Amino acid sequence: MSFGLLMGCDQQPTAEQQKQAQQLVNSTLNNMVFVEGGTFLMG
Repeated sequence: MSFGLLMGCDQQPTAEQQKQAQQLVNSTLNNMVFVEGGTFLMG
């Protein structure tokens, strides 16, 4: 996927690149944690 990002915006992603991007999105969403209202200070 990183290689695809370096090639520029004018080219259409291949089916494999689209699959990898969707897997990344799904993985990222699955790893998110809901934090109940208020404030959250990371660090």
